Amino acid sequence: MYLQSKNQADAVGLKLFTTYYHDGHASDRELLAAFEKSVVRYELMKRLENEPSLFNITGYGLDEKAEELGKRLNEMETLERKELYYHLAGKIPNLVLEKTTSREIGVLQRALRSGARNLSIRNLFSETDHLLRRIAPCMLMSPMSVAQYLKPEANLFDLVVFDEASQIPTAEAIGALGRGKEAIIVGDPKQLPPTSFFMTQNNESDEPEAFQDLDNILEDALALSMPESYLLWHYRSRHESLISFSNRNFYEGKLFTYPSPDDMVSKVTLRKNAGVYERGGARVNRMEASEVVAEVIRRMKDPILKEKSIGIVTFSVVQQNLIEELLRDQIHGSEELEMALQAMPEQLFVKNLENVQGDERDVILFSVAYGPDEEGRMTMNFGPLNQEGGWRRLNVAVSRARYEMVVFTNIDLNRFNVSPTTARGVHDLKAFLEFANRPIRTLSLEEIRKTSSSINLNGLLAERLRERGWIVETSIGTSRFKVDLGLVDPKNPDRFILGVMCGGESYRRAQAAYDREVLQKSILKGLGWEIERVFAMDWLEDEEGVVEHLIRRAEDILLMESKQALKKEGPSEEQEPQNAVEDRPKPYHRHSLQPRKLMMNEFLRVTNANQIGEEMNAIIEAEGPISRTLLAKRARDLYELSKVTIKMEEHLELVMNKVRPQMTLSADVPIYWSKDQDPALFDHFRRTLPDDNDRELLDIAPEEIISALREVLTTPQTERQLIRQTADLLGHPQLSIDKERWLLSILNVAVLNGEIQRDMNGRYLQTTKD
Repeated sequence: MYLQSKNQADAVGLKLFTTYYHDGHASDRELLAAFEKSVVRYELMKRLENEPSLFNITGYGLDEKAEELGKRLNEMETLERKELYYHLAGKIPNLVLEKTTSREIGVLQRALRSGARNLSIRNLFSETDHLLRRIAPCMLMSPMSVAQYLKPEANLFDLVVFDEASQIPTAEAIGALGRGKEAIIVGDPKQLPPTSFFMTQNNESDEPEAFQDLDNILEDALALSMPESYLLWHYRSRHESLISFSNRNFYEGKLFTYPSPDDMVSKVTLRKNAGVYERGGARVNRMEASEVVAEVIRRMKDPILKEKSIGIVTFSVVQQNLIEELLRDQIHGSEELEMALQAMPEQLFVKNLENVQGDERDVILFSVAYGPDEEGRMTMNFGPLNQEGGWRRLNVAVSRARYEMVVFTNIDLNRFNVSPTTARGVHDLKAFLEFANRPIRTLSLEEIRKTSSSINLNGLLAERLRERGWIVETSIGTSRFKVDLGLVDPKNPDRFILGVMCGGESYRRAQAAYDREVLQKSILKGLGWEIERVFAMDWLEDEEGVVEHLIRRAEDILLMESKQALKKEGPSEEQEPQNAVEDRPKPYHRHSLQPRKLMMNEFLRVTNANQIGEEMNAIIEAEGPISRTLLAKRARDLYELSKVTIKMEEHLELVMNKVRPQMTLSADVPIYWSKDQDPALFDHFRRTLPDDNDRELLDIAPEEIISALREVLTTPQTERQLIRQTADLLGHPQLSIDKERWLLSILNVAVLNGEIQRDMNGRYLQTTKD
């Protein structure tokens, strides 16, 4: 039976599989997996061959197109803004020319001359309503101002937009709603509705009945089943831990949030204090208030921390008032602190749960205040949190920070028993304090990894990178948006040095090309990620090349950060001498000449030619072989000139003719060599580092490129593999058509010279040098 099946399989072209299995090289499961993979690969390649537009796609090509798409869309957005500006500006009346034909212009000019004596704003607006809409087509007003200043005329505006609609009582919104043809009501039903809190004379009470919620236009609109659309992307928080609690507890995990490269350490921290809550007296926690103020002062004095804006949020008005008083006492009379307060990037605020909605700051300090009293007793009265919907107030408070949140409390979490109360807000407060007390990870490793799979590209790539010694996490992020892979910094296990997007769920879920190709990468870069993308076609064609590229990219990042750290620290007296053995590839190092300011006319003076020639020669000795194009850019930076001009290039050519360094030509561009270099014997190459934006691929000497080509050819390569890996090795992974043609021309020269050979199958091999 077995032999019969084997013979049948051999007859239909499966002899390679059956022989491999028959000789004991594969188990049943391995044979089946290999067969399925081969069939799928065959079908995929067959279909791709019939679609040239897909078959010729490469990751590098797509990256280049995505970059161009982003650039074009930014240009289009700029033009659209200008177009809108000119369109609106064109409607502004000429007060001189139209004065005689427009009664409204006369009314406005008389009001301006008289200071609007005997004319209320409402009457002025009423008598100039057509003119007003030409001058100010978009008005920003509160619902109360609309009712006070604008006549109740239907369809006064084409569109009325309500922002923070959950805060607007329905009765106040009706007037504005009736003045528009259409309306957009924007708000978050999970956040604070309007309350009766500020309508009472005693707004320092912490009794739940003082916080009665009122009807609002947002919930009433939702109840009427008006057309609705949810905006699920969250952009405020610059670290995912700052929004992950709200996302999981209040938004059912529906928000899309972006992970950060240091996502393994939470930016929400807990500060326990030994203060007491004065329950029967002032209803404040004085020690906690003092610690909050001390933290503000510490940050104001710190040269780095003072660059971040600060907001303080309290549960109660009395705690807010106490902190404001302590801050005034600390800052008043201190010139240093007063200057630091004025220099803050945004104004420092102290607010309570009822009035902080809509505000945000870089750093939020949250004072709970409620807690055990002097006798250690603790009640379940947390003021507004005990009210129906009190959890919304907590959601507002814990989602105000952009970069960091510090929570101050005297509550012992081990003794915080919330079972006596059914108030959701109190239960959520305990969960939040426990979350803030867990600083190591926003989620456990198991939660982070739960969506990963070894059978998809993410898993396969992660396995290959782990085999090479890298620590790799998959599916990074606490929301539905994930970074597919992250390479962990070998020196800091709490940080990712490189993120990899592999076309996973986050990529496939994005409906627009801009979201997939531009926005995701742009936002992640803004959060501090270094991002590389891997496309399935690249993986199918050259798995090893993809792995090598990612490893080189990670190593480049580590090397660049190491250089930056050394620059900050300065040279060490105990620094070890450089190892005599050169690494391949050797990084390209710039010269160390100190910049000096020259005006362009000074640079062009003949009297300065000798000194400039000496300095150019010093650059050649440090960076040779170097193209004249790159040398001109180095001269631009050395003399702090704004740009490389034609006159500058012509003068530099005259200077170099006097210096007469060793020179070869590359596509008619001079390549200058240092005195101890022999172009005929040159056999190494240097890798351009990511921070050197001036050294283009076309600036690299052909001799260096040939050395890199030979380095790649430790194993036979196809033309495409060879070109891409060489560009990667030289530090230029983004290949345009022109750059690819340039490398191909150098490859052809190397073949003609016998330095590289091509076999009958079109694969390239390294020849042995004599």
